[in-house]
Amino acid sequence: MSLKDLNDQPVQAAEYDLIIIGAGPAGLAIAAEFLGSGLRVAVLESGGKERNGAADDLDAFENVGHARAPHAETRSRGLGGTSAIWTGRCGMLDDIDFHARPWLPRSGWPISAATLRPYYHRAGPYLGLSATLSGAEAGHDLYQGFDKPPWDSAVFRDAVWQFSNADNDGMSLLRQLADAEVIDAAGTGVLQHSGRTSAVNLGERLRKPLTDSTDIDIVLNATALEIEVDPASATAARSVLVARSDGQQDRFHGRRIVLACGGIENARLLLASRSGNPKGLGNDHDQVGRHLTDHHFSEIGRYTDGGGKQIRRRFGSRWHSAADSKTIYCMGVRTAEATQRDKQLLNATIHIVDFGSRLNALSTLANGARAAKQKDAGTAARNLSQALRRPGDLAVSVRDRFVRGTPPLNLPQLTLLGCVLEQELDPDSRVTLSSRTNRLGQPIAKIDWRISDREFRTARAMAGMFHAETDRLGLAPPARPDWLDGDFDDWSQGLTDLAHPSCTTRMSDDPATGVVDANCKLHGVEGVYVAGSSVFSTPGHMNPTQTILALGIRLADHLKQQILSGPSAPPASVARPRRLRIGFIGGGNRVATIYHPVTQALADRLEVVGAVTGSDEGAARIASQTGWTAHTDPGRLVAEGRPDFLVVALPPSMNDGLYPSLIGLDVPLLLETPFCWNEVRGRKLLRQIGKAGRLVGVAEQFPFLPEYQLWQKLIGLGLIGKIEAVVNDFAVYDYHGIGLLRTLMGRERRPDLANGRIAALNDDEAWALGSVRFTDGSFLINNYSASYAANPHRPAGEIRVCGTQGTLRTGQALFANGGPGGQPLLSPIRREQQGGALTALSVLTPDGEIRWDNPYAGPHAGHRLTDEQIAVAELLTRMGEAARSAAPPPYAPWAALEDVELLAALRYSAARGGAAIPLPLAATREKLRGKARQTAGKITGRLRR
Repeated sequence: MSLKDLNDQPVQAAEYDLIIIGAGPAGLAIAAEFLGSGLRVAVLESGGKERNGAADDLDAFENVGHARAPHAETRSRGLGGTSAIWTGRCGMLDDIDFHARPWLPRSGWPISAATLRPYYHRAGPYLGLSATLSGAEAGHDLYQGFDKPPWDSAVFRDAVWQFSNADNDGMSLLRQLADAEVIDAAGTGVLQHSGRTSAVNLGERLRKPLTDSTDIDIVLNATALEIEVDPASATAARSVLVARSDGQQDRFHGRRIVLACGGIENARLLLASRSGNPKGLGNDHDQVGRHLTDHHFSEIGRYTDGGGKQIRRRFGSRWHSAADSKTIYCMGVRTAEATQRDKQLLNATIHIVDFGSRLNALSTLANGARAAKQKDAGTAARNLSQALRRPGDLAVSVRDRFVRGTPPLNLPQLTLLGCVLEQELDPDSRVTLSSRTNRLGQPIAKIDWRISDREFRTARAMAGMFHAETDRLGLAPPARPDWLDGDFDDWSQGLTDLAHPSCTTRMSDDPATGVVDANCKLHGVEGVYVAGSSVFSTPGHMNPTQTILALGIRLADHLKQQILSGPSAPPASVARPRRLRIGFIGGGNRVATIYHPVTQALADRLEVVGAVTGSDEGAARIASQTGWTAHTDPGRLVAEGRPDFLVVALPPSMNDGLYPSLIGLDVPLLLETPFCWNEVRGRKLLRQIGKAGRLVGVAEQFPFLPEYQLWQKLIGLGLIGKIEAVVNDFAVYDYHGIGLLRTLMGRERRPDLANGRIAALNDDEAWALGSVRFTDGSFLINNYSASYAANPHRPAGEIRVCGTQGTLRTGQALFANGGPGGQPLLSPIRREQQGGALTALSVLTPDGEIRWDNPYAGPHAGHRLTDEQIAVAELLTRMGEAARSAAPPPYAPWAALEDVELLAALRYSAARGGAAIPLPLAATREKLRGKARQTAGKITGRLRR
């Protein structure tokens, strides 16, 4: 196929498998997911190859609500859409954004955050991103010394953004598509960017692979006028009526149609499609265009002339150790979930924006060096002189860059601290059709955007909490804006939108409250789907582009499944998505009894390409038990099986000796626990992994057991408040118990001191009792026996998470309120089963029922996976996401090493009679102390003799 201009040549009538209206980020990403599928796809774009005023004029609107930015500055028609003009700020919605919050009418999504998680990671490479991090993950991975002391986690949680970078050459995206056999891996140059330092323009990044495809037509200057339905039914779409720039009309026929025109135009086009229904297509319940939301930026403070250095460091640019220096993250804070619930607030963030920045001295020096290399003597001398005249700034910049490993601070004239929040849904904030028309005779959009008092109260509360926190932490206070002492009008009069229109065709299971279902299909109309921010159920506080792409990729997967399995499915020659390929090193009992049943249950998504054992006899045994191909050579397995990753499940005693030798295999690894037995060897292995740039995960299963996944959901929604203590009371042994507790409390918390002691009950039983204090004042308490054998003296095991608003205990949850008359609510965790297989866990909370649904039930229910096998299935699934896209591993090696080090610190403390051990652990020092004690003991014993 090709890139075609409807103004230059008519397109021959054809029946497409899929028509996508709009070549912006959503439309192009969906089209790219169909590369190599063998399905015929047409992308209809109103603009041309580049942005032009005539096409942009079609975005004109009539505004009858709150002030909005001019469309010419915020909207763009043409190949790439608004990705040609955006700033590149990306991130994920929070778990609470998907939750139905009792204090926010119409809140909640019909899908969960977990459902969207893998698609966020798949969206990253399209946008030139490295690993997509949650706020909690960023709080650990991007931590710097200047983050001490921490924000009060009862008030604020970490927020993180990553900036799209067109200098990332697109190779990770190409690998992602090639790994999924969407495109041929041989064409590795097609996604390389021009090298300009800017946010990714999807029109530039995807133009060549899409236009070189034999499956996809991109048709420019084809403005959609109406989606036409079959007159016989009026409930099934059949075609799209389009106009050329001169008004001449053409018609495109498709089996399925996706609107991807943006938050305003999606609603306007549905309302304008009135041939089958005078109310508009899919508008039987008068929902199309309602619930218009956006974002606005409320200044809550400011610094001038480079002031507020501590805040600018906390909220400034950062690098990730696993990414290059072109990948920029920045941190901020958001409202803690418990605070949102307590104060009835919206989800909101605070971040900084700098204006008029002067480069730091190191960057100025680097510019001079580049100018000298280009033989520009004048520029080189000027930059060198400017840098050397600021020796103090140069020294600080060198320390930042080469010691701290963080981007040096520039010197802005003005730094604004701003609050960006989600809007609450208002059905009267809406898009309708104006009586005015554009040059093609189509009604333009009439926009009535509204702002609420709850948004004002949230912005003011965020400002108050932030100023209180800066006082508590001793940070330089920013200047306060006048509106904080005023009323709603004082606050709102200066606000405009941030060009993130959302929710106008919102997702809902109920046609009376939404326009599309959970799969983005238009309610009441067959064959029509919607992509983009208009389908957001609620807007969240986060910039929408990465969520738009995540939902678009998810929609592409759904459409491929529908088309390939439908009653008029295409021929067998059409490509089917391939399964995840995994291999095993090790063939012992755990592989045969745990992993093998899981791979059988997930045979529709996993393919085992082989196993490796240490002997021919072992290979024959595992082949007989499983039916897998078995080898004794890992290199052969990698070469012949081409696995996406290897699971390494060896006898634990072999781990320290064999794990380092496996890092050289050119394939991601999922290592069974323990990651190491010795913390010094573990640190060496972690350095080896980093030096090799290898993706490695650890198969620590306990945090992924069903009950603890439900617990993490309850914690993430703030239902038990701020966590004050986590306790393993003889329930989970050794490093597994530490790993579970650290996951439940959040890895972003920093351990400070460890205390341990041994309580010897008798010759057969000794208890290892220990606690770890964290810098925010919370505690981890880990009690277990030094002997794994059962003993009647040992207490019944239990895990507890103690928060300010509730406690989680094995099998039940206690909430501080939610019972009759505001009394505490004690709720058992209920197990739902079908045919003996676990389908869900649920618990009654003050917000109503909270569920964890087993993603491996349904068609897999006949296999009756145990809780442990469900945890392993989740590990394999998430490791597959990491191997195929820029996702973190399910359980990182550094986390597994921290578990071993905390356990070691408790043992060192016990050996020293309970003395406090400072953390992070100085392992070599503690080992030397231990040897010194042993030597002293031997000398004392000899002297006594």
